[in-house]
Formats: sequence, structure tokens, C-alpha cells
Amino acid sequence: MKNSGKSWAIGIVTLYTSFALLTLGFVYFAVGQDYDLVSQDYYEQTVEFQSQIERENRTNALAENVTCGLSADKQNVEIAIPNMTQANGKITLYRPSEADLDQHFSLALDADGRQSIPVKGLLKGKWKMKMLWSANGEEFYKECEIFL
Repeated sequence: MKNSGKSWAIGIVTLYTSFALLTLGFVYFAVGQDYDLVSQDYYEQTVEFQSQIERENRTNALAENVTCGLSADKQNVEIAIPNMTQANGKITLYRPSEADLDQHFSLALDADGRQSIPVKGLLKGKWKMKMLWSANGEEFYKECEIFL
């Protein structure tokens, strides 16, 4: 009978010790993870939400659709903003999984309202292209998903 009591005690101590070690191991693992917000100024961006909706509504109301996507040969991102050759703005290729890989470009449309951005050297996977531009005193915004 006495050995049975020691077995229970050893089992309980082993169980609690194992639980404590697993918990500490998980905490160590969780603390070591890199948690990036979607962007560094996330909270400031939420304040401008209504302005963003208005930009998108102006873009959707244009007579001709703004298009963006990967070219047929998958070597370039093609942008078309018809009837806005005098537009000024910026383009961001945003990598949702790794903020350090984001790429920024100036909007430089040709006479046909088109621009091509080479994607050579970019990692395969999902990218979001964010275009913000102004023309005729109004701001516009378009977002597209690109899969390389």
C-alpha cells in the first residue's frame, strides 16, 4: 500500500511539472514571434476613413473604369486610368505578410493614361496595389490584388 501512495505523488508532481514546462515553452515561443500591424500608422489611418470612401466613390463614378493587373507575360503590373494623363499620385505595392517588402512608385501615366511597373525581383505571392492620385482638384483611389 505504501508504494501506491508514492506512485500517485510522483505522477501528480510529474503532471504539474510537465504542464508548467509546456506553458513556459509556449510563452517563450509566443514572445519570440514578430507581430506587425497592417501598417505602422494604423490608428491615424482610421481617422481618414470617410475621406477614403469618398475617393473610392469618385473613382467608381468615372466614365471609364480604372484597371490594374498583371500583364499576360507576368513581367509587369499594368495600370490604366483613361482620360487622366495629367494626374499626379503614388502607387504602393503592399505585401500583407511582410511590411518590409513594400514598394513605392510615382504615378507617371503615358499619353494613353497607362503605366507599366516591372515586377522582376518581387517575391511570389499575394500583393495589393494601392493607387492614390489627384486630377482636376479631386482625389481618387483604387486598390487591386496581384498574385505573382
